Amino acid sequence: RWIAYISDASRRWDVYVRALDGSSGEVRVSPEGGSAPRWRRDGRELFYVDASGRLMAVPVRSLDPPSFDPPAALFAARLEETVDREYDVFPDGRRFLLNRTLVEEHEPIAVVLGWTARLEPEPRP
Repeated sequence: RWIAYISDASRRWDVYVRALDGSSGEVRVSPEGGSAPRWRRDGRELFYVDASGRLMAVPVRSLDPPSFDPPAALFAARLEETVDREYDVFPDGRRFLLNRTLVEEHEPIAVVLGWTARLEPEPRP
């Protein structure tokens, strides 16, 4: 009966909730920007990614009328930009499937071949 969506009506992307039948006005859920909203299967929690890339959880107090607790940061998601889904929520709302790169960017590794020839011989007693 309820839909979570994003809109840039406030001049930044935010997460909103409203009744599917249009019987209620929209309620902004993300106070500081957000995207990619996902409901927990039982509808008692809403998740989204905030503007700094953290996965946020918003407990639902009531949906008639819509009322939410303040969002709480769960972890830094570091998600990949995709056309479809950046992440998904398991039905229990306790586990997540994230679309992200396994290897993070680091400095390049230098491999030195023949390094033993460069060692100084140990002095003999």
